[in-house]
Amino acid sequence: KNFFEPLDNWKKWLYAKTGLKIGGDYNALYLIATDSLGDQQSSSDVFRGYGSWELLGRGTPDTGSLIYKVEYRHGYTDVAPTDLASELGYVGRIQLAFSNQGFRTTNLYWRQSLFNSRGVAYLGFLDVTDYVDVYGLTSPWTSFNNFAFSTGSASIGGLPDGSLGAMVGVWVTDNIYAVGGLADANSDPTDVFEGFDTFFEEFETFKSVELGWTRGKDRVILENAHLTFWQIDEREK
Repeated sequence: KNFFEPLDNWKKWLYAKTGLKIGGDYNALYLIATDSLGDQQSSSDVFRGYGSWELLGRGTPDTGSLIYKVEYRHGYTDVAPTDLASELGYVGRIQLAFSNQGFRTTNLYWRQSLFNSRGVAYLGFLDVTDYVDVYGLTSPWTSFNNFAFSTGSASIGGLPDGSLGAMVGVWVTDNIYAVGGLADANSDPTDVFEGFDTFFEEFETFKSVELGWTRGKDRVILENAHLTFWQIDEREK
Protein backbone atom coordinates (compact mmCIF):
# COMPACT_ATOMS: atom_id res chain seq x y z
CA LYS A 1 0.00 0.00 0.00
CA ASN A 2 1.20 3.52 -0.79
CA PHE A 3 1.97 5.15 2.58
CA PHE A 4 1.45 8.61 1.06
CA GLU A 5 -1.88 7.79 -0.60
CA PRO A 6 -3.99 9.82 1.90
CA LEU A 7 -1.71 12.84 1.37
CA ASP A 8 -1.82 12.40 -2.41
CA ASN A 9 -5.62 12.23 -2.33
CA TRP A 10 -5.80 15.37 -0.18
CA LYS A 11 -3.52 17.23 -2.59
CA LYS A 12 -5.75 16.18 -5.51
CA TRP A 13 -8.81 17.42 -3.60
CA LEU A 14 -7.06 20.72 -2.82
CA TYR A 15 -6.21 21.27 -6.48
CA ALA A 16 -9.75 20.44 -7.60
CA LYS A 17 -11.18 22.93 -5.09
CA THR A 18 -8.70 25.77 -5.34
CA GLY A 19 -6.29 25.21 -8.24
CA LEU A 20 -3.40 25.05 -5.74
CA LYS A 21 -0.64 22.45 -6.13
CA ILE A 22 1.88 21.98 -3.32
CA GLY A 23 4.99 19.86 -3.00
CA GLY A 24 8.28 19.62 -1.22
CA ASP A 25 11.44 17.60 -0.81
CA TYR A 26 14.49 17.22 1.39
CA ASN A 27 18.00 16.60 0.07
CA ALA A 28 21.23 16.03 2.00
CA LEU A 29 24.80 15.63 0.75
CA TYR A 30 27.98 14.40 2.44
CA LEU A 31 31.37 14.59 0.71
CA ILE A 32 34.71 13.28 1.93
CA ALA A 33 38.13 13.54 0.29
CA THR A 34 40.92 11.00 0.79
CA ASP A 35 43.40 13.90 0.90
CA SER A 36 43.03 17.67 1.01
CA LEU A 37 44.93 20.93 1.42
CA GLY A 38 42.29 22.00 3.95
CA ASP A 39 39.06 20.43 5.20
CA GLN A 40 38.40 16.89 4.00
CA GLN A 41 34.70 16.60 4.85
CA SER A 42 31.68 18.65 3.91
CA SER A 43 27.95 18.27 4.39
CA SER A 44 24.79 20.29 3.81
CA ASP A 45 21.07 19.85 3.38
CA VAL A 46 18.30 21.62 1.47
CA PHE A 47 14.57 21.70 2.17
CA ARG A 48 12.44 22.91 -0.72
CA GLY A 49 8.77 23.85 -0.83
CA TYR A 50 7.25 24.49 -4.25
CA GLY A 51 4.11 24.44 -6.31
CA SER A 52 1.70 26.47 -8.39
CA TRP A 53 -1.63 28.23 -7.99
CA GLU A 54 -3.71 28.02 -11.14
CA LEU A 55 -5.81 31.16 -11.13
CA LEU A 56 -6.84 31.69 -14.77
CA GLY A 57 -8.26 29.40 -17.42
CA ARG A 58 -8.59 26.23 -15.36
CA GLY A 59 -9.73 23.40 -17.60
CA THR A 60 -8.49 25.15 -20.75
CA PRO A 61 -5.18 24.75 -22.66
CA ASP A 62 -4.08 28.30 -21.82
CA THR A 63 -3.85 28.61 -18.05
CA GLY A 64 -2.33 31.34 -15.90
CA SER A 65 -0.58 30.27 -12.69
CA LEU A 66 1.52 31.69 -9.88
CA ILE A 67 4.69 29.55 -9.56
CA TYR A 68 6.66 29.51 -6.31
CA LYS A 69 9.69 27.75 -4.83
CA VAL A 70 11.27 28.60 -1.47
CA GLU A 71 14.29 26.85 0.02
CA TYR A 72 16.30 26.55 3.22
CA ARG A 73 19.97 25.65 2.67
CA HIS A 74 21.88 24.67 5.80
CA GLY A 75 25.48 23.54 6.26
CA TYR A 76 26.28 20.79 8.76
CA THR A 77 30.03 21.40 8.60
CA ASP A 78 32.22 24.51 8.72
CA VAL A 79 32.74 24.22 4.96
CA ALA A 80 29.62 23.58 2.86
CA PRO A 81 29.93 21.42 -0.29
CA THR A 82 29.71 24.50 -2.52
CA ASP A 83 32.99 25.73 -0.94
CA LEU A 84 34.83 22.41 -0.74
CA ALA A 85 36.61 22.74 -4.08
CA SER A 86 38.99 25.43 -2.83
CA GLU A 87 39.81 23.30 0.22
CA LEU A 88 40.85 20.46 -2.09
CA GLY A 89 42.90 22.71 -4.36
CA TYR A 90 40.46 22.11 -7.23
CA VAL A 91 39.98 25.11 -9.54
CA GLY A 92 36.45 24.13 -10.54
CA ARG A 93 33.19 24.18 -8.58
CA ILE A 94 31.31 21.46 -6.73
CA GLN A 95 27.59 21.37 -5.95
CA LEU A 96 26.41 24.96 -6.09
CA ALA A 97 23.06 23.98 -4.53
CA PHE A 98 24.39 22.67 -1.20
CA SER A 99 25.49 25.77 0.67
CA ASN A 100 24.93 27.44 4.04
CA GLN A 101 22.85 30.23 2.52
CA GLY A 102 19.75 29.93 4.68
CA PHE A 103 16.32 30.92 3.35
CA ARG A 104 16.01 31.89 -0.31
CA THR A 105 13.33 32.38 -2.97
CA THR A 106 14.26 30.65 -6.21
CA ASN A 107 10.97 31.11 -8.09
CA LEU A 108 8.09 33.53 -7.70
CA TYR A 109 6.55 34.35 -11.07
CA TRP A 110 3.46 34.30 -13.23
CA ARG A 111 3.33 31.53 -15.85
CA GLN A 112 0.95 32.03 -18.77
CA SER A 113 0.29 29.39 -21.41
CA LEU A 114 -0.33 30.81 -24.91
CA PHE A 115 -1.55 29.81 -28.37
CA ASN A 116 -3.40 26.69 -27.27
CA SER A 117 -0.38 25.60 -25.19
CA ARG A 118 2.08 26.09 -28.05
CA GLY A 119 3.73 28.92 -26.14
CA VAL A 120 4.49 30.02 -22.60
CA ALA A 121 5.57 33.24 -20.88
CA TYR A 122 7.12 33.81 -17.44
CA LEU A 123 7.17 37.14 -15.63
CA GLY A 124 8.56 37.66 -12.14
CA PHE A 125 11.45 36.20 -10.16
CA LEU A 126 12.98 33.44 -12.27
CA ASP A 127 15.68 30.79 -12.12
CA VAL A 128 17.24 31.07 -15.58
CA THR A 129 18.45 27.45 -15.43
CA ASP A 130 14.78 26.47 -15.76
CA TYR A 131 14.89 27.51 -19.42
CA VAL A 132 18.53 28.07 -20.47
CA ASP A 133 20.44 25.05 -21.83
CA VAL A 134 17.91 22.65 -20.29
CA TYR A 135 18.83 18.97 -20.16
CA GLY A 136 17.51 16.51 -17.60
CA LEU A 137 20.85 15.08 -16.44
CA THR A 138 22.26 18.51 -15.52
CA SER A 139 20.09 18.66 -12.40
CA PRO A 140 22.21 18.91 -9.21
CA TRP A 141 19.37 17.21 -7.31
CA THR A 142 19.34 13.97 -9.29
CA SER A 143 22.58 13.72 -11.26
CA PHE A 144 26.16 15.00 -11.02
CA ASN A 145 27.89 17.03 -8.30
CA ASN A 146 30.54 18.64 -10.49
CA PHE A 147 29.60 22.05 -11.92
CA ALA A 148 31.10 20.94 -15.25
CA PHE A 149 28.03 18.72 -15.71
CA SER A 150 25.54 21.45 -14.81
CA THR A 151 23.76 24.01 -16.99
CA GLY A 152 26.25 25.46 -19.47
CA SER A 153 28.90 22.82 -18.62
CA ALA A 154 30.67 25.49 -16.51
CA SER A 155 31.02 27.69 -19.61
CA ILE A 156 28.26 30.16 -18.68
CA GLY A 157 29.20 32.41 -15.78
CA GLY A 158 26.85 34.20 -13.43
CA LEU A 159 23.60 32.29 -14.09
CA PRO A 160 21.15 34.14 -11.81
CA ASP A 161 18.19 32.75 -9.89
CA GLY A 162 15.52 34.49 -7.89
CA SER A 163 16.03 37.05 -10.64
CA LEU A 164 13.47 39.61 -11.81
CA GLY A 165 12.88 39.09 -15.51
CA ALA A 166 10.80 37.55 -18.27
CA MET A 167 10.92 34.57 -20.61
CA VAL A 168 8.93 33.58 -23.70
CA GLY A 169 9.04 30.14 -25.33
CA VAL A 170 7.19 28.83 -28.39
CA TRP A 171 6.91 25.62 -30.37
CA VAL A 172 7.76 26.68 -33.93
CA THR A 173 6.82 23.19 -35.15
CA ASP A 174 6.06 19.96 -33.29
CA ASN A 175 9.82 19.33 -33.11
CA ILE A 176 11.47 22.78 -33.11
CA TYR A 177 11.25 25.23 -30.21
CA ALA A 178 12.59 28.71 -29.49
CA VAL A 179 13.15 30.35 -26.09
CA GLY A 180 14.26 33.86 -25.20
CA GLY A 181 14.70 35.57 -21.85
CA LEU A 182 16.05 38.56 -19.96
CA ALA A 183 16.80 38.61 -16.23
CA ASP A 184 18.49 40.77 -13.61
CA ALA A 185 22.19 39.81 -13.37
CA ASN A 186 22.47 41.26 -9.83
CA SER A 187 19.79 39.14 -8.22
CA ASP A 188 19.98 38.00 -4.60
CA PRO A 189 17.60 35.09 -3.86
CA THR A 190 18.10 35.61 -0.12
CA ASP A 191 16.53 39.08 -0.48
CA VAL A 192 14.49 38.58 -3.61
CA PHE A 193 12.49 41.83 -3.58
CA GLU A 194 15.71 43.83 -3.68
CA GLY A 195 15.56 42.80 -7.34
CA PHE A 196 13.18 45.67 -8.06
CA ASP A 197 15.97 48.11 -7.14
CA THR A 198 18.82 46.31 -8.90
CA PHE A 199 16.82 45.65 -12.07
CA PHE A 200 15.43 49.13 -12.64
CA GLU A 201 18.29 51.18 -11.18
CA GLU A 202 21.33 49.26 -12.43
CA PHE A 203 19.74 47.35 -15.35
CA GLU A 204 22.62 44.91 -15.73
CA THR A 205 21.07 41.82 -17.25
CA PHE A 206 21.56 38.26 -18.43
CA LYS A 207 20.06 37.70 -21.88
CA SER A 208 19.62 34.43 -23.78
CA VAL A 209 18.12 33.05 -26.98
CA GLU A 210 17.88 29.35 -27.66
CA LEU A 211 16.76 27.28 -30.66
CA GLY A 212 16.27 23.55 -30.20
CA TRP A 213 15.07 20.31 -31.74
CA THR A 214 13.46 17.30 -30.09
CA ARG A 215 11.73 14.15 -31.34
CA GLY A 216 8.57 15.12 -29.47
CA LYS A 217 7.23 17.50 -26.84
CA ASP A 218 7.05 14.73 -24.24
CA ARG A 219 10.76 13.97 -24.78
CA VAL A 220 12.15 17.52 -24.69
CA ILE A 221 13.77 17.40 -21.24
CA LEU A 222 15.93 14.33 -21.90
CA GLU A 223 16.11 14.25 -25.69
CA ASN A 224 17.01 17.55 -27.32
CA ALA A 225 19.72 19.25 -29.34
CA HIS A 226 19.97 23.03 -29.08
CA LEU A 227 22.04 26.14 -29.68
CA THR A 228 22.15 28.70 -26.89
CA PHE A 229 23.30 32.28 -27.35
CA TRP A 230 23.80 34.36 -24.21
CA GLN A 231 25.25 37.65 -23.01
CA ILE A 232 25.73 39.07 -19.52
CA ASP A 233 26.47 42.73 -18.81
CA GLU A 234 29.74 43.67 -17.13
CA ARG A 235 29.09 44.56 -13.49
CA GLU A 236 30.87 45.19 -10.22
CA LYS A 237 29.32 42.30 -8.27
